[in-house]
Amino acid sequence: MPDQYDTTHGVHHVPAFLVRGRPALRAERHEVLDPTGATLAFAERRRSWGPGATTVFHTDEARTRETFRSEVRGRPNLGARHVVVAADGRPLGSFRKQAARSLVRTTFVLEAEGLAGTAQERSGFLALERRLSSDTPTRRIAVDVIDDVTGQPLLSVARAPGERSTYAVDVPDPRVDVRLAAAFVVGLLGMIDH
Repeated sequence: MPDQYDTTHGVHHVPAFLVRGRPALRAERHEVLDPTGATLAFAERRRSWGPGATTVFHTDEARTRETFRSEVRGRPNLGARHVVVAADGRPLGSFRKQAARSLVRTTFVLEAEGLAGTAQERSGFLALERRLSSDTPTRRIAVDVIDDVTGQPLLSVARAPGERSTYAVDVPDPRVDVRLAAAFVVGLLGMIDH
C-alpha cells in the first residue's frame, strides 16, 4: 500500500477499491487497486488452505516490502479464523466462514476492534447457480457485509461490470481498515467454494 496507508496506528479507510486476479501457476495472486487504477498492494498465497496458510500483501510486485498479511488459524472448512495483521504484527481484525450457514448462501463473520459484521452472498439464486455452473465459480459472486449492531453496510464486493476477474469493493463504513477489507475480499475469492 502507499505510504499514506501503511502506518502502524489507526484505521486506514479507503471507501472504494478494486481487486483483480492475476494468473499464476503455483500461487493465487491478486492486485489491489484504487478507483483510478493505481496499485495499492500485491497479494500472494500458495495454493493451500490448510492451517498456517498465509496470504501476504506487498507494496510492490517484486515482493520486497510486506505491508500486511492474513494468516489461517485452524482448519478452513471448520470455521478457521483468518487473522489480518499489520507488518509490525499488530492485529487489524479477522474473518471466518460459517460452514453450517454456508450450505445455501456462503456466510462469513468479519470482526475488528469496535465492529462485528455478517457477510453473506446477496442472492440465493446466484449462489445456487454459481455452485451448479461449470464456469469459474467465483465469477458471479456478490457479497454484502452488514454491521451486526446497526444493520448498516460495512462493505460490499461484486464482480466489476464487463470484467471476468476484477471485483469492485465499496466500503461505506470508515471504521473498516482497507487492509482488513482487502484481505477479506482476497480470502473470500479463494474460499467461497471450499
